[in-house]
Amino acid sequence: MNRLSLLLSLFLISKLSFGQEYKAIKTIHKHSDKITVIATCKNYFVTGSNDRSVIVWDYNGKQKFKYQVSEKGSINALSFLSDSNSLFVAITESKANDCNKYIIKHLDLTGELIKEFIDTFMSQEKVNLIYLEHNTGKINAEINIIKTFPTLNIDTHLKIPQVKDKLSHQITIQDIKVSPNQQLMASIDKYNFLKIWRISGKLIKSFQIKNEKKDTYISFLSDTTLLVTPNIILNIANNNSHKIVGFEDYMATPLNDKIYFSFDYNIQSESEKLYDNKGRELKDIVLNDDYSLCVTTSTDKFGLLGVDGLIRILNLNGELVTTFGKDRDEVKTFRGKTIHKSSEINTIRFSPEGEYLISGDNNGKVIIWKNEK
Repeated sequence: MNRLSLLLSLFLISKLSFGQEYKAIKTIHKHSDKITVIATCKNYFVTGSNDRSVIVWDYNGKQKFKYQVSEKGSINALSFLSDSNSLFVAITESKANDCNKYIIKHLDLTGELIKEFIDTFMSQEKVNLIYLEHNTGKINAEINIIKTFPTLNIDTHLKIPQVKDKLSHQITIQDIKVSPNQQLMASIDKYNFLKIWRISGKLIKSFQIKNEKKDTYISFLSDTTLLVTPNIILNIANNNSHKIVGFEDYMATPLNDKIYFSFDYNIQSESEKLYDNKGRELKDIVLNDDYSLCVTTSTDKFGLLGVDGLIRILNLNGELVTTFGKDRDEVKTFRGKTIHKSSEINTIRFSPEGEYLISGDNNGKVIIWKNEK
C-alpha cells in the first residue's frame, strides 16, 4: 500500500512537472509571419501578426473574421470590449504623403468599423514640437550627411504625422487596455503619452509618463487605477501616482493583489519576483536563467514564456504547476549563455478563466492549449 501511494505521488509530480495539464487541441497556420500580439475574451481570441493581419477566432479554432492593414502598415496592440465582444485595434497606417497615421479602431466581430478614436485636442504645432524633441539626434545626423555629401540630394522633408489625417497618437501605440467596468479605454504610445478615452471615443485625459523604459505597458488594477509598467500606480480619477520602489528594471504583470516582476529583455535584470502589494511581501522566483519574455494571467494563475521557448504555469504563491510547449531541442546563445531552445513560441495569452492558453510563434503558427485537468 505504501508503495502504491509512492507510485501515485510520483505520477502526480510527473504530471505537474512535465506539462500533462494543458493539451494542444488545435494548431493554426493562417498567418504568414511572426505573431506579435494576442488578446482574449470569454468566447473569442484575436491574433495580430507582422503579416499586417488581425484574425479573430473562437476557441475551436474557427475563424470569425480577418482584418488586413495596408502595405507598410502594422498591427501594434489589441484589446476586446468583453461585454459586446467587439475589438479595439491599434494600428499604423501609411498615408499617401508618406506620413504615418497612428490610429485606434473599434471593430465589431464582422470586421466592420464602429468608431475611430481621434484626439481632437492635438494641434499640429504641438505634434511638430514633440516630434522634433524626440528626433533631435536623427535630424542632426541628416543635416551632417547633407553637409558632408551635398551632391546626394537627400530629401530633408520630415515625415511628421499630420493632425489633418485624424490621429489617436503621434507615434506608435504600444498598448491598449479596457477598464473592468468596460467604460474606459487607456492607450500609451512610444513617447509615453498615456491617454484615457470613453468607450464612445471621447478623449478624457492625457498624461506624460516619465520613465527610462524602452517598452511601457498598462494594466487596469481597478476602474480608476492603472499600473504603468514597471512600477507606477496611477489614479486616473484624481491624477495621483506613486511608485513601487526598486523595480525600475523589470516588466510587471498584476493579478489580484500580486504583481509578477519579470525579466526585462532590454536590461540585465536580477531574478524574477512575486510581489504581494497588500502584505508588502516579496518572493524570489527561481527559473535557472530561463527568464520570462512574456507573462500572462488568468483569474488564479500566471503563465510564463521563458527564453527557452517553454511555457510555465505558476499558482498565486509562485509555485510551479506545469511546464509544456516543447517541440524541438536547438542549442542557442542568449546573452552569452548557451540555452536549449524548445520551441519558436514568442507570445502567450490566457483566456480570462484560464481554460485555454493561446500561443503564437515566430513563424506565424498559433496553438490553442486546453486545460485538461
